[in-house]
Amino acid sequence: MLNDLFQQGVAVKILHGIAAGEHTEHSLILDLALALAEDRHRDVARKTRNRPESIEHHPLRVQMTPSASTRCAAPGRSALSMMLH
Repeated sequence: MLNDLFQQGVAVKILHGIAAGEHTEHSLILDLALALAEDRHRDVARKTRNRPESIEHHPLRVQMTPSASTRCAAPGRSALSMMLH
C-alpha cells in the first residue's frame, strides 16, 4: 500500500516513533519502523492466541471476588481493570 501511495506522489505522515515525519519515498528508517510494527503485531497476536494457557501458569494470576467485581475504583474503569493496571 505504501508503494502505491509513493508512486502516486502522496506524502505519508508518521505521527509517532522512530520514523516520525513526512515521507515521500521508502527509506531505511521507514522500513525499520514498518518491520518493528509487524514484529510487534505478530507478538501481540501470538500472546493473544496463547493467553488462556499463559494466564493459567502466570505467577501473578488475579482472581476476582464478588466484592471486587462490584466496586469501581475510578470513574469509567472497572475494578478488574484497576487491579490489572
